[in-house]
Amino acid sequence: MPDEVKPYLGNDEGALLSVMDYCDVLSQALGENIQRVQHPKKWQPGEVDGLYVSISEQAPILYPVEAKALSTGDSVNLAQVQGAYNTVIAKIKDIKIIPLAVQMIAEGMYIAIFEADESGHLVITRSLKIVLEPPIDTWRKKGGKRLADQPTLL
Repeated sequence: MPDEVKPYLGNDEGALLSVMDYCDVLSQALGENIQRVQHPKKWQPGEVDGLYVSISEQAPILYPVEAKALSTGDSVNLAQVQGAYNTVIAKIKDIKIIPLAVQMIAEGMYIAIFEADESGHLVITRSLKIVLEPPIDTWRKKGGKRLADQPTLL
């Protein structure tokens, strides 16, 4: 993260998605060149917090992201990820879609990677913990107190 940016980051979803972009987290975590398409992607009947696409020599892959931030105290749940996935597959055909859930934690973020089974229901295939060094101060404190890694993913 650029030092000039860090003091202005919040602990909301927008900050989480910005840090993901600044640090190229998805490319590093998934081993592909992944670029942001749009935050948020407001499709009816739902909204996708972030939409990314792989840029490689192979066929592109879309990565819809359901993000949760420390500011809300919410955790990602499977119904939200499934809803975002269903929204994307209703709008875009003939492309591989790999949904992601990203949960902000004090030290960085958790990422869950999903695939759809034969009936279209999502299952977690991998999960990762991303630790940011140095950490982002606004993610580690709330009201002057250090936050614990209390949010859970799914």
